[in-house]
Parts: sequence; structure tokens; C-alpha cells
Amino acid sequence: MIKAFSFLLVAFILLLTLPIAIGLGGGLFGLIIGLIGGLIGLLFGILGAIIGAIAWIFKSIFHLLFGWHTGFDHHYHWFHFNGCIFTAIIILILIVAFSKRK
Repeated sequence: MIKAFSFLLVAFILLLTLPIAIGLGGGLFGLIIGLIGGLIGLLFGILGAIIGAIAWIFKSIFHLLFGWHTGFDHHYHWFHFNGCIFTAIIILILIVAFSKRK
């Protein structure tokens, strides 16, 4: 009788703790997958920031040369004719500089 009672007691305890164990296992699995996903997101975020910085440099150069703007009526009128005069001045300086070397 005691042997059967102890068997039923152990089975009852396992029956109660099995959902808790499954829940903890699922929670730990989710935590690990979430950390891996966060790490991948961090790496691609840094890569995107680097590419964005490089693109920003080229965009700034082209905006300075050609006077492009944002398109939301926020123009930078440093030079008239959409920046073409500034570009023409740079080209003339380069032509004069390279023609005097010959």
C-alpha cells in the first residue's frame, strides 16, 4: 500500500511539474533565439549605418556640385542655376591648372 501511494505521489508531482518544465524550456528557447536575433539585427544595423555614412558623403559631394535639394521646397541657394555655376567654376579652375603644366 505504501509503495502504491508513493508511486501515485511521484506521478502526481510529475504531473504538476511537467507543464512548468515545458514552460521554462520554451521560455529559455525563446530567450536564446531572441538574443541571436538581436545580435543579427545589431550587426546588420551597424552595416546599414556604415553604408548610410558612405552614401551620405557621396550625396553631400553631389549636392555641393550640382545643387540638388530635398524636394520639399527647402532649397539651398548657395549658387544660382541649381549649382551649375559652381561646377563650371571648378571645371575652369581644373582646365587652367592643367593647361599651365604643359
